[in-house]
Order: sequence, then C-alpha cells, then structure tokens
Amino acid sequence: MKKGDFLCFFIASLIISGGLMGCSSVDDSSKYSVTVTFKSTQRAPRDFDSWSFFWQSPTVDPDSELEYLILTPKGKVYIQKKFSALELQTPGTRGRLDFKEDYAGGDPKVFMKKEVNFTFRARNGDVVFDPNGLYYFKFFKGGFEGTEIAVIDAVSDKLKPPSR
Repeated sequence: MKKGDFLCFFIASLIISGGLMGCSSVDDSSKYSVTVTFKSTQRAPRDFDSWSFFWQSPTVDPDSELEYLILTPKGKVYIQKKFSALELQTPGTRGRLDFKEDYAGGDPKVFMKKEVNFTFRARNGDVVFDPNGLYYFKFFKGGFEGTEIAVIDAVSDKLKPPSR
C-alpha cells in the first residue's frame, strides 16, 4: 500500500466509524450488564418546546459505569451521556433531566405525538431502581418554567406500574 493510499484508507475508516457511532441505530447491548428502559404510557403531546424526565436515583454498585440513552422514534441517538456511579446522588433522591433544542438533546419535535423511551444502562455491576418510585415525563410550552401541557407516567417492565 502506498503512503497516499494508507492516508485515504485511514480517513475513510474514521468517517465510517464516526458515522456508525453517531448515526447508527444498531447497538451492542451485550456489553451492558443491566438495562432499564422507562417508556411513556402515552404519546407526547403535539405542541411543546421542552420536556423533562423525573426519576429517583437507583442503587448502583460503586464501580458501575453508567449511561442514559434516548433514541428518537426513528432509532437515532437523541442524547447519550456516560457517567460514573460516584456522580449519582443518594439512592431514592429525586432527580430531573431537562431537554430542549440547544440545551440537551436536540429538537424535541421529534417526539411530538410519539412515545418516549428513556434507557439507563450499566457496563458492569447492578442498577436497581426503587419499584415504588415515581418516574414520569413533563412537557412544557415556553421553556421549563413555561406552561405545563402534559404529565405522562413512565413505566418499565422491570418495575411495577406507578401508583399515583
């Protein structure tokens, strides 16, 4: 292989691997020891510009490598964030993750009239969410402090249904 050919091959490899990492809906779930997905019990409303996921911190093994992942309805990555167990608050502590265009995630319109799935995963160790916890989505018009237009419960097949 000539020097120029190697450079072209290297650049092409980077482009292909970048495309696969950023745009692929294919996911190697075998590298995760635990996956818990929260699904909206209803479709998102039609007219919102921001949304939040409310949850309670799980109990995790101290050496767990964690991430949360939200895919668009078409299977593309909306947001994926990795974090360590040390970054979590005390188990059971209520949390809120906010999403809107130019803040976190992307354009929330991709979820209008669609279900929302919010996945937590661990590469090693265990993740245990409180089965009595409240997990839900809120949708807003006019930003996070604007008008609340819908509250939709989130359920997981790994937890019992909400009781509120």
